[in-house]
Amino acid sequence: LWRCIHGHDALILQKKGKMINEKYVSFIPEYLDLCKERGIRKVDDLDITWLKEEYLEVCAGEETKTTVVGMTATRCHAPHLMWDREWFEHPVKLPFENTTVNCPGEYEKVLEREYGDWRTPVMGSSEHEMFAVDTETPWKSYLKDL
Repeated sequence: LWRCIHGHDALILQKKGKMINEKYVSFIPEYLDLCKERGIRKVDDLDITWLKEEYLEVCAGEETKTTVVGMTATRCHAPHLMWDREWFEHPVKLPFENTTVNCPGEYEKVLEREYGDWRTPVMGSSEHEMFAVDTETPWKSYLKDL
């Protein structure tokens, strides 16, 4: 089913005239075959909820080991969110602030896949960064500081 999801993505990008991962292009026929098998007519539709539901059913019912793991909170099949299972087989505890965090044994490979050059600091704000405001000051005066 992963290959079908990748095939769908390639089909949509192709339709939009955008650059496509060649490997994904090779999966388009599998996606089209599955659509035909399931009686899906709008094969280039953005909505592939049916395919993702089928994928989740397979994941929930399969007892076999996979070679790939991924983050399923968002577009779980994004390449930077897919990691080799073996990277997680021997977890390690790493210090973080005033605690320790369980991490994949090959955490550097996970970070590399997700962020690229994660060792080079990037100047920018954090998602957790906040600033204090005075409720008596008009909010528009804060906009010039942003």
